[in-house]
Amino acid sequence: MNDPFAKFRELLDSQYEWPAAFTFKFIAPVEQDALVRNALPAGEITTRLSATQKYISFTILTWITSTDQVIRVYEEMGRIEGVISL
Repeated sequence: MNDPFAKFRELLDSQYEWPAAFTFKFIAPVEQDALVRNALPAGEITTRLSATQKYISFTILTWITSTDQVIRVYEEMGRIEGVISL
């Protein structure tokens, strides 16, 4: 089966020794604020509205235990319309 996260998984495994602190960054339309917050892992969340107030950026610093946990967060964010992963 073709894993769309295979290269990302390899990179994470080569750069991190789990458990570790990990930072996620996402941008979403303001209308998706609640959906994004509900899908985020627990951690220190910083948000910022765009100049036009149409978008909100999220930076989340959290403790992660595995590569699979990181990928699950990105998969969940990918299900929310308009979310951009950075």
